[in-house]
Amino acid sequence: LVSRLFATEVPPYSHWFRAMLFASAPYALGVIPVIGWVTGIIYALVLQIVVIRDLARIPTGQALGTWLIAILVPTVILTILAVLGISLLGGFGLGLLHW
Repeated sequence: LVSRLFATEVPPYSHWFRAMLFASAPYALGVIPVIGWVTGIIYALVLQIVVIRDLARIPTGQALGTWLIAILVPTVILTILAVLGISLLGGFGLGLLHW
């Protein structure tokens, strides 16, 4: 959805979903102690950016920007909400952990 900011023609969402699932496969390297999870995370991030670049037919810089907007911005917002104790489910966020 965010790639539409940079690309005029994008493939259907089913193509995106399938490609991003394949790009997430290196996370399975996490079963290897220490080096496996580091390698898996880096490799998966690179593959996700390549998938965005190739499917949207945009330059690598724009693909990186798309990834940052689509992944990091919601993560930062949710982290801020969790720290402030605001839960999307109506509770008190992290305050529920302190009985």
